[in-house]
Amino acid sequence: MAFTSNVKYIWPPNFVEGSDVMDKYQRKIAIRATGTSTAADDATDQVIVDKSDLLGPAGAEPDNLVILEATWSISGYDTVILEWDDGTDEEALRMQGDNFVDFTAIGGLHSDGSSQTGDLLLSTLGGAANSSYDIQLVVKLKQ
Repeated sequence: MAFTSNVKYIWPPNFVEGSDVMDKYQRKIAIRATGTSTAADDATDQVIVDKSDLLGPAGAEPDNLVILEATWSISGYDTVILEWDDGTDEEALRMQGDNFVDFTAIGGLHSDGSSQTGDLLLSTLGGAANSSYDIQLVVKLKQ
């Protein structure tokens, strides 16, 4: 498989997942996830945000992740799917082409899962040679 992916935290700056440099009163994160495939390969359940590596407003792992905004550019893939990790993964967003959505006015995009671990996972469908995605998310850490 010739698939590569990268996740970078835009906010808080210089944050590295699993480190203790996050402010214990952090309320939002912003990430940029990029991926490319040089062959007709697809990604399955790539962890984009690992909830257990984050500290929410109470200084502990947040109870839930709430998507406030998403911006994406998808090329070569039929669809890129963002899901909350759960016993049966729950679809959050289905992305194609270039778009921006803002869920802030409705309080964000929430998971309905009762047993969710809460991680955000990414899978691709219909990958062709030289497929790519570039996704930015603003996520609220909810206690």
